[in-house]
Amino acid sequence: MEQLENLMERLNSDKFCAVTIYDSDKLQPIFRNYTHEQIQNEHGTSQAFFESLYEQGYTKLSIQER
Repeated sequence: MEQLENLMERLNSDKFCAVTIYDSDKLQPIFRNYTHEQIQNEHGTSQAFFESLYEQGYTKLSIQER
């Protein structure tokens, strides 16, 4: 959980931070190289972004920082 919090902090503050997110159940990417700017523009904060994923039913994620 601490790793996710650190990642969210970087996504909120580091314009060069990006993530690729996979659905662990289906082993398919949901987002590839989703950038700080895209998250800010579409969701406001990384916390809101991850909450929206959970609301969409994505409960098992694999996240890779880029």
